[in-house]
Amino acid sequence: MRSLRRVVFLGFSGLLLILWASSNASAQIAPEVSITCQPSIVELDVSPGQSGEGFSNCQVENKALYEVTVELSISDASNNIDTTLGKILLVIPGSGMEEVDVTFSADIRSPSETASFEINATVTKAGLIALNEAIQPSTNANVQVEIMDFIDFEYSSTGLTLNSAPGDSFNISAKVRNTGNVEIDVDFIVSNADELALKGIVCTQTLGLTLETSDYVDQNVMQCTVKDDFEESEELKIKVYAVATGQGLKKESGDTYVSVSISVPDEGGFGLGGLTDDISEENMKLIYAGGGLLALLVVLIILVKVLKRGGSSASAEWDDDDFDFDL
Repeated sequence: MRSLRRVVFLGFSGLLLILWASSNASAQIAPEVSITCQPSIVELDVSPGQSGEGFSNCQVENKALYEVTVELSISDASNNIDTTLGKILLVIPGSGMEEVDVTFSADIRSPSETASFEINATVTKAGLIALNEAIQPSTNANVQVEIMDFIDFEYSSTGLTLNSAPGDSFNISAKVRNTGNVEIDVDFIVSNADELALKGIVCTQTLGLTLETSDYVDQNVMQCTVKDDFEESEELKIKVYAVATGQGLKKESGDTYVSVSISVPDEGGFGLGGLTDDISEENMKLIYAGGGLLALLVVLIILVKVLKRGGSSASAEWDDDDFDFDL
């Protein structure tokens, strides 16, 4: 009886051992791979001067004890982002691992975008045996790709000489094109405003611009006023720069120069124009009449002197006494 129990126990133990070994062997026989990609988030800088490229490194691990052939593919998730696999087929030894780089790229100035790409690894061969497509095991990893926002714009202000005078005002226009990939708000600032204010010119922005991508405008954006008490004629340069903001980003342009010529009218000097501005027309007539009488009196005195000298002045010498008129 005891011998029978021993036989049953050994038989049961042997059956358990066979089942365990069978289970373990099947795990080693079935082909299986895993794939991981780092970084899982790739950013593409498409601003001018950049490459517009990004990379992710994917590791494919063979879980089986024998060699497998793995085919890689990647989903087409965007019209603006191109993808390139460093390798398409990998031959991985048992319990081994292979790496492959994935390149993501976009054209410079491409619109901002976020897309998720799926990198798939499919076992097509177990050793030398090709697997039927229906039973090919596969796995995948996801990589998120972002085309980054950037601000860029073309800007210029009028460069022609503006003519103005005290009390006048004049406009400054700007040409702006949005060459970035986000909507922008553009403001205009006079960098030498303090210097101009001391001289008597004050400029203020009259129009702020909002531009969609690729938009272009040519508009008056600033008005400048010349104070009434501007002192002397002068040619000045107004330095104007633009500031663009959008999506939490900011970019400034360099100064552009707008020339302005301020002409102050001449108030006279030593001529009658400056001396007679406050004299009425009637008084001016009296002054002109008195001047005429004085001139006539001087002529008569000279004639009298000539007659006294004998009617001829050709050979006579004149002295200071001849011009000593007693008026």
